[in-house]
Amino acid sequence: MITDKQTINNTMQSPQTLLPPAQLTHLNSDQQQQQTKEVPKKGLSLTREQMVEAQDMFKTSNKVTRPEKALILGFMAGSRENPCPQNGPIVSIKLSEILETLPQPDGIFKAIITDTYFVMNYDTGQWKRIKKYRDPAE
Repeated sequence: MITDKQTINNTMQSPQTLLPPAQLTHLNSDQQQQQTKEVPKKGLSLTREQMVEAQDMFKTSNKVTRPEKALILGFMAGSRENPCPQNGPIVSIKLSEILETLPQPDGIFKAIITDTYFVMNYDTGQWKRIKKYRDPAE
């Protein structure tokens, strides 16, 4: 005779007994199909130079998110699928924001915030990094 306690203990020790193997295989297949839909394989790759440049760029970045990094790497590798076509063909991603002290024309040093952006043009396939300067008081 199996008591409720034994059933619970057996279930906790071997959770795969909860579903027959055919159903487990079916669930795994569905999960694989869902992952394939989310991340289609397109055969994109970066050259060694692009990889080094991306590593250097991300090493000094402090504002870019993981999904934004993936978007940048995909663009550098040749992907031209604009994630937000309604916003136009040019997409800017903020890489970093750094407080710097820079000399002014009058010789006085002034604290300034330097924002670095990665700008992608989905129409031309070109990209560049730009810096914008702003006053920390803003």
